[in-house]
Amino acid sequence: MQARERAEKIAKAACKKENMQLLDATVSLKKMSFEKDRHSRRIFLRYFSFEFTDSGNKRLSGMIAMHNTVQQYLFMDLPEKPTITLPDDQTHHE
Repeated sequence: MQARERAEKIAKAACKKENMQLLDATVSLKKMSFEKDRHSRRIFLRYFSFEFTDSGNKRLSGMIAMHNTVQQYLFMDLPEKPTITLPDDQTHHE
């Protein structure tokens, strides 16, 4: 539950930064898997999808990968420039 709440906050902040509106109740868990991080350690990731809009007419999508409550990456399918955001060199302090 904490990972979903954190993913929702990240999605809201990313939408605000891009002058987009997060569509209500769209942050949802889509997938869980074990993957290797940039240090070749196996970590458990949760993938959350969300939808946002620039005008209210067109629904756009995004995805956030979370390790516990730490963002691993964020993808937003922006109209002019799809973007992937990686967090700053975050280490896993949990």
